[in-house]
Parts: sequence; structure tokens; C-alpha cells
Amino acid sequence: MKRYFRSLWFRLIFGLSLGSVAAVLVASAFLYVRFKNVSDESRERTLQGQAKLIGHLFQQAGGRDLVLPDTMAPYYGDGTGKYAVLFEDERLLASSGVSHAFHPIDPDVSREFFSYAQSDGKPPYHGISLKLPGSSPPIWVQVAFKDNEVIFDSVLEEFVIDIAWIWLPFVGILLIINMIVIKISLKPLVAASAQASRIGPSAVSQRLTETGMPDEVLSLVRAINHALDRLEEGYNKQKAFIADAAHELRTPIAIMTTHMDILPNFEGKAALKEELGGLKRLVNQLLDNARIEGLTINPGEAADLNALAFGVAAFLAPCAIHRGKTIEVSRTRRPALVNGSYDYLFRAVRNLVENSIEHTPAGTAVLIAVEHPATLTVSDHGPGIPLAEREAIFQRFWQGRRDRGGGAGLGMAIISRTVAAHGGSIEVGEREGGGATFAVTFPPFVKGFADAPAAAKAARNTGPGKIAGVFAKP
Repeated sequence: MKRYFRSLWFRLIFGLSLGSVAAVLVASAFLYVRFKNVSDESRERTLQGQAKLIGHLFQQAGGRDLVLPDTMAPYYGDGTGKYAVLFEDERLLASSGVSHAFHPIDPDVSREFFSYAQSDGKPPYHGISLKLPGSSPPIWVQVAFKDNEVIFDSVLEEFVIDIAWIWLPFVGILLIINMIVIKISLKPLVAASAQASRIGPSAVSQRLTETGMPDEVLSLVRAINHALDRLEEGYNKQKAFIADAAHELRTPIAIMTTHMDILPNFEGKAALKEELGGLKRLVNQLLDNARIEGLTINPGEAADLNALAFGVAAFLAPCAIHRGKTIEVSRTRRPALVNGSYDYLFRAVRNLVENSIEHTPAGTAVLIAVEHPATLTVSDHGPGIPLAEREAIFQRFWQGRRDRGGGAGLGMAIISRTVAAHGGSIEVGEREGGGATFAVTFPPFVKGFADAPAAAKAARNTGPGKIAGVFAKP
């Protein structure tokens, strides 16, 4: 929930919603104040018009009893409104049944608006005290109406009630429109985010698109693309350096190994040869790590897991025999084809088997088993892998209990990346009786055995046998 509150989407929606509500409240307050002022002005004009009309009728009557026309009489006959015509000393000349002035007369003011409350809690009266022009002695006309009976007050009240109900759907529609506009506006950013998520070691040349980007975001996208250019350049230089260094190291390591073999036995020779073997393995892993960056799988390219298992076993047999261990291969009778590069898969399986040879005890065997349609399993009799470490072992340079012998932690990472590039997966388990099991599963090849490399086809004709400590089982 806290992460959602920090999102740009939430901030935009919250900001627009808050702004919309604030705008509605300010607009409502402004309209209310404005219409209140208009209502007061209209009420004053109405009161002033009524006072002038009554004064005119009084003057026409010549000071006799005032008779209101039928259009005005209802307003003054039931207590809704009242009027009084009186001298400056507040002596009444005519009235609608009242016996006193509504408001004290100020002889210095010719027009004065007033209001007063009723004692019984009923709505207050609003009125005007108006001096008749040209009257001698001076005569004032006072008119008063109840607050809720002035037409403009009722119009204002109805308007406020109606406008309040109009604001609610208006705000809802406004928020929906804002959400749609924001979603459409953020589409380029969402697309750029999806592109950025696909940029990785296998796609370092990919860049964020600048087409359709808003001007406000375009500068950021360009800055990110320039940063990616610099990162790609440094990444390629580093990769090239590692590949060149590893390649150059292979020759002196091979020379040192040859010299070590022809030297007479001396104390520590076996340990030195062991260290040279580990160094050779590390250099090979560095080369594999550099090569895998350029891995591409051509359509129709296939590898047979049976041939792969037998080839790896034959390649590593001398190493296994030298350590007093063996490699067993269990194959399927039918080809187990997968889409992919035989060479890259060979190096991945080689790393996996080397790891098992390293940890299986002397006098035991590493088993490479192939199952139809496309699963290859490597198992050993070593210490196994704890459940908590089974995901961490595929991280680069990670070293756990199985790597305490001086490994660099690259082999399992190379295996994981190679298998992932081929669309496969690795499951780490425990072998019955002790040891680790690595089950590599690939999507089956779908174009037929005719597209497989010649080496894979030839493996179909390889019979059971024993080659340099390698036992093949059909």
C-alpha cells in the first residue's frame, strides 16, 4: 500500500482529484457569495420599489385612507408584508394594521434599509425606510417583508440546492475524464518502461523509443539512451578484455601443464597439477562466459541430448579416471532433440559434470541420464546442496559449501544462462542415498530429426560400451 501511494499514477489522480474538489468548493463559495449579493441587491430594489409605489398611492389618495390595488393587497393582508406611512415624529398616517414604526426614523437619511427579528422565533423581517420626495412636512414610508417571503431569497435557496446536486456528478465525470487523459498520457512512459525492462546483457544494444514521446519526457528518454550508449561501450570493452585475457592465458597454462608432466616427481607436484587444473577450468569458464553473450539460436538448429551426454562424458573421462571416479551415461533409445546450439550446450553440460566430478567421492560415479522427450539429469554422490542454497548457486561468483575448494563461482551461472537462452529450466534436487541432482529440461524440438546436426544423428548409432572410464547404458 505504501508503494502504491508513492506511484506517479496515484499522485496524479490524487492531485487532480484534490484540485477538482478544491475548484468546485471555491466555485460554489464564489457563486453562493455572488448570488447572495445579487439577492440582497434584488431584495433592496424590491423593497424600494414597494415603498415608492405605496408612497405614490398615498399621494394620489390625497392623504386619505390608502386603498391598495388587488395585485398588492394579498401581500399586506395576511402578515406576509406590512407598511406604514408616518411623519418624522413617527405619527402614523396610514398602515396595514400596525400601530408603530418598524424602525426609528433618521431625519438626516432619506433611505435606510433595516431588518429585525420576531420575538416568536419566526423568520425575520427585512424592510426599508424611505422619505417621500417633495413632501412637506416630511413623510416617510416604511415597508417590511418576512425573509423567506422575498422571492429572490427563495430563488437563491433553490439554486444552491440544485447546484449542489449538479456538482456531484460533475466532479465524478471530471475525475473519470482526468483518469482517461492521464492513462492516455502515460502510455508512452509505460511503453518506455516495458522497453527498459527488456534491456539486459543479451540486449545491450536496445534503446528506448523516442517516437511519440511528450516533449517533457523526450529529454529524459534521450539522456537515458545516451547513458545506455556509454554503458554498452564500457560493457563491450570489458567483455572483450575478459575474452582476450582468457584466450591468451590458455597457451601459458597449456605449456605449464606440459612441463609439469615431464618433470620428475617431487614433493608438492600433485598439488601444483591440481592448482593448474583449477586455473585451466577457470580460464575455460571465463571464455564460456564471454561467448555466451553472443549466443544466437538459428532456426532449425538442433542438438541431441544423447550425443551431448556421451560427448561430455568422453571429454571428461580422463579427468574422472585420474581422480579415481567414473562417469556413467544412460541414454534413450530414441533421439532426444532440442532446439539450440550443440557447442554452447556442450560447454554448459561440461560445466555441470565438472562440478559433480569435483564433489563426488573417489570410487563413485557421476551419472548423466537422458529422458524423453528432452530432459538431461546429472547426479553425484557428493554432499548435496542445502535447500536454502539451491537458488543462490546460479548467481555469479556465489560460493557456498560446494565451492570451498577454490572455485570462482562462474560455472553454475554459465549453465543457468545457457539453459535459459535455450528456453529450458534447471531443477536442483537431492539424490536418494546422498548427493545432488540437476535436472535440465528443454522444450522438445518440433521440426523433426532431419534438421539435427550430423553429430546428433551419428549418436543414434552409438552402441553401449566403455570408453576410457565412461559407461554408456541404453
